[in-house]
Amino acid sequence: MARVVGRDITDGFHWTEYYRRDGMLVLTDMGRARTGRWKIERDMLCLLREPRATFECLQVWCQATR
Repeated sequence: MARVVGRDITDGFHWTEYYRRDGMLVLTDMGRARTGRWKIERDMLCLLREPRATFECLQVWCQATR
C-alpha cells in the first residue's frame, strides 16, 4: 500500500483517485469530484466512496515495471 499513499492512481482520462496519508480519498470521475475514506484491513484496501455508507474491501496487486 505504500506505493499508492500520497499518489494519484488514474486511467489517464476518465478517473483519478488520490489516497491522502490521513485516510482521506479524493476522487474525480468523468469530471465529477467526490470524497471518501480508505483504510487497510486484513491485507486488503478498503474504500468508502461517498455517498455509500459502508467500506468495500479489495485485494490490490502491483505489477512490476521494467
